[in-house]
Amino acid sequence: MGKKDRKKQGLGAAKTAAKTAKKEQKAAAAARKASGEEDVEAILAEILAAEAAAVAVTEALDVPPPSPRVNGTLVPHPSRDGELLLFGGEHFDGARTMFFSDTYTYAPAKGVWSLYTSPTRPPPRSAAAAASYRGHLYLFGGEFASPSGGQFHHFKDLWRLDGATMSWERLELRGGPSARSGHRLAVSKGRLLVFGGFYDTLRETRYMNDLHVLDLNADQLKWSSPTTTITDVVPSPRSGFQWVVDESDGSVVLYGGFCKAPPPKKSGRAHVVGKGKKGAKGGSSAAASLAAEEAYDGRGTVMTDAFRLRPDNLTWARIKKGGYAPSARAGFGLLSHKRLAVLFGGVEDEEGADEELVSRFHADLFALNLDRGKWHPLTLRPPKSAKAAAAAAARRKRRKGRRKGAGGGAGEGGEAGSAGSSEAPHRTSGGDAGGADGDDGVGADGVGADGVGDDGDSSSSSDEEEEERDEEPPAPCGRFNAATAMLGNTLYVFGGMVEKGDVEVTLDDIWSVDLSRLHAWTCVQPLSAAASAWYGSDSEADDDDDDDAAGSDGGAPYADADADADGNGNGSDDSNAAAATAAVAARARRTATLRSRLVASEDGWTPRPSEPLKAFVERTRPHWLGLAHEALGETGKALRRAAFDWARVRYEEVRPTLVELEALTAAAEAEAAEEAAIVKAEAAEGAARRARSRR
Repeated sequence: MGKKDRKKQGLGAAKTAAKTAKKEQKAAAAARKASGEEDVEAILAEILAAEAAAVAVTEALDVPPPSPRVNGTLVPHPSRDGELLLFGGEHFDGARTMFFSDTYTYAPAKGVWSLYTSPTRPPPRSAAAAASYRGHLYLFGGEFASPSGGQFHHFKDLWRLDGATMSWERLELRGGPSARSGHRLAVSKGRLLVFGGFYDTLRETRYMNDLHVLDLNADQLKWSSPTTTITDVVPSPRSGFQWVVDESDGSVVLYGGFCKAPPPKKSGRAHVVGKGKKGAKGGSSAAASLAAEEAYDGRGTVMTDAFRLRPDNLTWARIKKGGYAPSARAGFGLLSHKRLAVLFGGVEDEEGADEELVSRFHADLFALNLDRGKWHPLTLRPPKSAKAAAAAAARRKRRKGRRKGAGGGAGEGGEAGSAGSSEAPHRTSGGDAGGADGDDGVGADGVGADGVGDDGDSSSSSDEEEEERDEEPPAPCGRFNAATAMLGNTLYVFGGMVEKGDVEVTLDDIWSVDLSRLHAWTCVQPLSAAASAWYGSDSEADDDDDDDAAGSDGGAPYADADADADGNGNGSDDSNAAAATAAVAARARRTATLRSRLVASEDGWTPRPSEPLKAFVERTRPHWLGLAHEALGETGKALRRAAFDWARVRYEEVRPTLVELEALTAAAEAEAAEEAAIVKAEAAEGAARRARSRR
C-alpha cells in the first residue's frame, strides 16, 4: 500500500472517530433532555448572564463565613499584609453538587470575613490554581459540573485579580495550556508557570505533564512552552501534586501527584488460537490484552517522587527521596516556610474486606528540608505546665545526685550513657547521655528522648506524662483537598472533605498552627451545622449506621461475619458454609493488605506485634538518632528530642495496623484451633465407636 493510501486510511479512521463522538454527544444530550437535566454549557451561560448585571466592585464587610467547601483556592492576599483570600470551591451534599465563584478575604487578627463582587469574575469552579505577583493574583483553569455530576466542563481561561481594587479581569491570550484541573501555578523570577493536571469528560480522561510559561514582565504577554527531548528528565503525567518555590534560587520543588491510567482496549474475544509463528504472536498479544483487562481496577497510582525545576533553563532534575517521608497519599497541601516545604493532611486508599476501598484521612505534618533534600515529621510539643516543670526539675536533681554517687558523669568523654558512641554515632561528646528529663521528651512509658529510662523514677514520670495526655490538645480531623495557606509563620487550614461510611462530609472549620513554635493547633473557626447536612439516600445513612455499630476495632466486622457463618443465622447449611468461606477469604485479603503496609518486618524501625512504645524506642534509637541528625543537623538535646518524637510518630502510625493484624491473626488461630478440636473429637468418637463394635 502506498503512502497516499495510508494517508487516506488514516483520515477515514479520524472521520469515523469524529462521527462516533458526535453520535455519543447527541445521545447524551437526548438522555439529558429526557431526564430534564439542563446542559452544563447552558448552566454556565446563565450564570455569566446573571453576573453581568453588576456594574462595580461591591464590598460587604463582616459577613458570615463561607459555606462548607472542598478544592477551594486559599492564598495570602496579594496586596494586604495579614489577610487571606479565598476563591471558589465545591460542595456535594448527597443530592447535588454546588460550585462557587465568590471572592472572600479573611483577617485572622480580627476574625472578620469580607465578600467582594466584581462585574467580571471567573465562573464558578473548583480545583483551580492560583499564584500572586506584584499585587495581583493570577488564576487559571479548574472544573465545573452539572448539579447531578453527570457532565463536566474544564476551563482554560486565565484571570487576574487586582489586589488594590479587588476587580477581576480576563486575560485574552492565544495558545497556552489546554483546559484542565488539578494542575498547579507558581511564579518564579517573574514568570508564571503552569504544569500538569487532567482533563475528564466521563468519556475521555487525559493526564498531562506539559509545562507552560508566561513572562509577566514582558510588554506583551505571550505563552511559551520549553521543548524537551526523549532523554530529558520530566515528571510523568499527573494531577493533584503540589509544588513550592525555593526563594534562594527561584527553583520549583514538585512532590507527589495522582494518575489514573485509561482502561485497556477490549480484545473482543475470549481466546485466540493461532497457527505458525505469526499466529502464536497474535495469540500471545490477545492473551496479554485479556490479562490487562482482568488486572485493570481503575484505581490509579499515587506518586511519592519529587523533582526540582531549574529556573535558568527550565529543566527538571530528580530529588532523591530520603529521611522519614510521609506515607503515599493524595489531596495534601504543601507550603513553603523558611527552608522547609511543609505538608499537611491527605488521604490514602487501600483494599479492605470484600475488595472495597478503605480510606485513611491524615491531619499530620511533614517537612522536606530544601537544603538537605530530607523529609521529617513535624511534631507538636505543648509548653509544659508549672506542675510538669517542677517535676522535671526534681528528676534532674535526683539524676544529678545519682551521677555524683556513681563517681562519674557524662562530661568525661560522653560515655555515661548506655548507648555509647558506637551505637549513636551522631551524639556529641559531653552530651547528657544519662536519660532525658521531661524537657527532653519523656514518653508515656517513662523513656527519655535518647531511649534511656529514669531508673527508679520512671513510673512517676510516666504517671505525670499520662496526666498531661489526659487532656489531649485540640487538633483538626483528618481531611483531604483542604485549602491551605501560609501567613508569616502560621499555617492555616480551611475546609476540605472527610468520608464517614458513604457520607462525604464537606468541612468549613479553620485551624492554624505556628510553625516557629509547634506548640499546638488552634481552632480559629469551629465546624458549623451546615457541614453535617446530607441529603443522600437512606441506604447510605443505613450503611453509615452499620459502620458505626461495627466499632473501630479492625477485627469486629470479620468477627460478625464468622458469627453468622457458625450456623446461628436463619440460612441453610449451604449458605452458612458459603458465608464461612467468604469470611475466611475476606480475612485473608485484609491480612495480606495489612502485611503489605508494614513495608518489611526486618527493616529495624517498624514496631513489632505487642511491642510497647518504650521497648520500641530503645530498640530503634540508633536509627532515629542518625535519621534526625542527617535531616536536621541537630546534636545533643535537640537531636535526642527529635529522635524520640519521630519514633513516637512511627509507633502511632503503625500501631493501629499491628493491632488489627493481631486481631485477625488471633481470629484465624482460634478458628484453626476450633477446627482441630472438632477433628480430634471426631477421631476420638470414631475410635470409641470402633472399640465398642469389637466388644
